[in-house]
Amino acid sequence: MVKDVYHHHLHNLRTLISFSGVLRSGLHDGLLVDVLRDLKHIRVLDLSHCKMDTLPEVICQCIHLRFLNLSSTSIQCLPESLCRLYHLQVLNLNGCRVRSLPRDMKNLVSLRHLTAADQLISDIAEIGRLTCLQRLQVFKVRTEAGYTIRELRDLNELRGSLYVRNLENVESKNEASEAMLNGKEHLSVLQLQWQSGERNQVVDDDDDDEVLEGLRPHPNLKRLEIMGCRGATYPSWLKTQWLTDLNIIYLSGCRRWESFPPLAQLPSLKVLWIQGLHATKSIGWELLSPGREVFRRLEELVLDGMPELEEFLGDRRFFPHLRSVVIKDCSKLKILPPLPCNLTELTVLDHGFWIPYFDDTRTAPVGSTVSSLCIYNCPVLIAGFCVSLKEEDSLSSLQTLCVGDISLLTGLTVSKNLACLQNLEIHNCLKITSLTTEQEKAFEDLTFLQTLCFNGCANLRSLPKLRGLGYLKKLIVSNCPQMQSLPKKGLPSSLKVLEIASCHPLLKGRCGKEGGSNWESIRHIPRIEIDGEVIQEEASGN
Repeated sequence: MVKDVYHHHLHNLRTLISFSGVLRSGLHDGLLVDVLRDLKHIRVLDLSHCKMDTLPEVICQCIHLRFLNLSSTSIQCLPESLCRLYHLQVLNLNGCRVRSLPRDMKNLVSLRHLTAADQLISDIAEIGRLTCLQRLQVFKVRTEAGYTIRELRDLNELRGSLYVRNLENVESKNEASEAMLNGKEHLSVLQLQWQSGERNQVVDDDDDDEVLEGLRPHPNLKRLEIMGCRGATYPSWLKTQWLTDLNIIYLSGCRRWESFPPLAQLPSLKVLWIQGLHATKSIGWELLSPGREVFRRLEELVLDGMPELEEFLGDRRFFPHLRSVVIKDCSKLKILPPLPCNLTELTVLDHGFWIPYFDDTRTAPVGSTVSSLCIYNCPVLIAGFCVSLKEEDSLSSLQTLCVGDISLLTGLTVSKNLACLQNLEIHNCLKITSLTTEQEKAFEDLTFLQTLCFNGCANLRSLPKLRGLGYLKKLIVSNCPQMQSLPKKGLPSSLKVLEIASCHPLLKGRCGKEGGSNWESIRHIPRIEIDGEVIQEEASGN
């Protein structure tokens, strides 16, 4: 029937889009061959979601085809004749079962958009001949002809993100320069990655310095990632103001770098991530430009996995707009620059983890007043944290505090003004069974506290006296298996939410409505949840 309806009307057709009906319910090979033979002038062919297993060889007769959509079909193999569609600009294979692309994909010289799995695209030999290509997410450098870094030379229409992998297969600065990255003005994200353990025996670690030198990007770049470089020094193009539009720098696994380029001179830099630099012992004044120019726009700073780092020097003038600092796994670090004067969130934990935002970098909203410092797994710094605080370090704006040691809270309340503290979390404090008089006094001084959380305090048997905290609205006690009862003098009348989870079984019984010894002291709380069960929930306003 389809032949009768369509066969004589296809010759001059320019666009064919399959929305529903017979094309999607089943398109057998014979019918498709007949249709394609008649589409002499077709420009747009959309067969997405059609139930078809193969694309006939006669597709090559559609010589004017610009757009071909085969997404979400069952096609596993494409015909070699596809590569004779020299005017094809868009090929969509998203959601296909295609296992490999035709050998001569390099002949599709008009191709601008190829949507397929990164691995499929990486296997295209001589991809550098596709000079109109606008998207190449991943390029894996190989040593064999057709896959070297030279293939990137003429791909100057690339835009968006480009991840260049396996740079250990590049032997010299001259070879790296042939990629002509400095001519790719439309790229916004560039990742340069060396794979550990896969080094070409011809290439020495010191050659990575020269290779990186030859990979200078275009000044329009917004985000730069350098990962796994085994060289000992940074490239000269990071010493200058070449990358004037750069917003984000991510340096990871450059294990031999002992110092850093003067990154402060990059006028648009907002995020600086430094991770896995094992040779660096000090960070400080070298970050500034020769004229001592500070980080004018930096908002987020991460130091992660730097086992030899001992000191982070500087003063508040370094980072006038810094909103978020994460310091993690720096086991020898003992000195920090003065804290931001508007610090509102402070996390200090012996053990913990931080989830990085690689693809969608977390930055505070424009105009935000949040200023956060997170310290994880830095034993020397944590042990002397209160002592190391400078006189000018004010915590008067601190609203949220997360600690793993109650003694740290005690030290801060004694030395600093925590009058504005609203949220307090105590995690995995294994040392204490009950609070000392000094620790009880520290809680009494938190007069404006609104949320209090005890989590993972495995040996804690009792809570501090909380009755005097007149603004406390939420109390959470979880994973405290020795906790058997609530404070004898009861909880504040201001409390709106009480959550208890994974504590001693006796505590749940004592908080029960039917005969629980603690019930009278908590019945005023609108919402009570124990081990995931809502014991009481009153409608708002009651």
